[in-house]
Amino acid sequence: MIRVEGMKNFERRIRRARNWQKHDQKNLKNAGRDALKVFVQNAKGNIKDFPRDIVVIRKSGRKTVPKGTLRRSIGYWPVQPRGNHMTAGPRAGFLNRRNFSERNDGWFAHIVEGGNAFGRRNNNRNKGVITKSMKSTRQGVSRKYLQNLKTAFPKYMR
Repeated sequence: MIRVEGMKNFERRIRRARNWQKHDQKNLKNAGRDALKVFVQNAKGNIKDFPRDIVVIRKSGRKTVPKGTLRRSIGYWPVQPRGNHMTAGPRAGFLNRRNFSERNDGWFAHIVEGGNAFGRRNNNRNKGVITKSMKSTRQGVSRKYLQNLKTAFPKYMR
């Protein structure tokens, strides 16, 4: 007859590792947030503020967009169905249904990113800045996320 020492302890650790994603959501969320800071800092550094406030005339009335709003709107937030999955980019009030200051609401980011100005193509200095930042930081973000996970997993398994 063959006897295996420590099998119960081994099985218990396997069960614990299997439930890592469910039980350690706080640290997983922090790992994603820390990794996305690489993108956010890069994007904010590449965006050039318009020299003055912009007045947008809509059917509902006039709306003033303060200078620097696009840069301030860049951030990260958790995706709702899964608490440990994060996303980053310009925050727009109508997209993620959160209340934040109008000074930080980047509802117009898609217009700037595409280079559109009142129905015509326009090459502004911020055209494609978010896409370029995403491409240039993709490897850095994934490397940082993996590094954070490698430190979070052993702490969880203690």
